Amino acid sequence: MVTKEEKMIKKQKTKIKKLKEQLKDLKKETKRRTTSLITSAFGFVAALFWRDAIQALLNQTFGVNPGEGFWLIQMGIAIVVTIMAVIAIFLVSKTIGR
Repeated sequence: MVTKEEKMIKKQKTKIKKLKEQLKDLKKETKRRTTSLITSAFGFVAALFWRDAIQALLNQTFGVNPGEGFWLIQMGIAIVVTIMAVIAIFLVSKTIGR
């Protein structure tokens, strides 16, 4: 015969098991969202550099001249930042995905 105490213990074990499952799901969701936010931030930074590079190119092309070769420097910086962002996104995804 099962006593009241044994029933209570069984209920508590079931609750603990459910809480562990919920905690595991929460950890997975936190990793997924963190990865998404970090990769979005890197993409945003790269986009800002591309905006500056394209703006400098258009200024150079249509007569606003902040300096000879300025647009080329901006394009180079945008390319480097994009490569760095892609590498950082890869590393963050790989690290957090573990």
